Amino acid sequence: MIWNTFARRGLGVNASAGSKTVATDQVEDFTVPAECNTALATKESIKAGSRFIVFPNPVYDEFFVGNIDKSPNEVKITMFDMSGKLVMTDSRESGSKKAVSVKGLQKGVYMVHISQGNQSQVEKLIVR
Repeated sequence: MIWNTFARRGLGVNASAGSKTVATDQVEDFTVPAECNTALATKESIKAGSRFIVFPNPVYDEFFVGNIDKSPNEVKITMFDMSGKLVMTDSRESGSKKAVSVKGLQKGVYMVHISQGNQSQVEKLIVR
């Protein structure tokens, strides 16, 4: 991710700042090292195994948990702050369209653990 960001701005593998005495001899390069173009196995497996979606993200007042595979089991939602402190728990029927309120929570990043039956998933949620 870092290499892609820098390369997009001309600071790729073969970029050069030039010499100290000449102000216009810089060389832009937009290439990324080959080893950075491979996807991480964990990233692919998380996407492939996703059963739930959390939206909207970032959130201001409330968010929803969408059940992609429509399993009939109860959905349990627990939310933790970045220090690991439990800040909210909720449970609902599988097809519920009830929103989850984040009113009263401080702005920041939270981890939302969603479980249904023997399946579980963790999503990052930004509260604004």
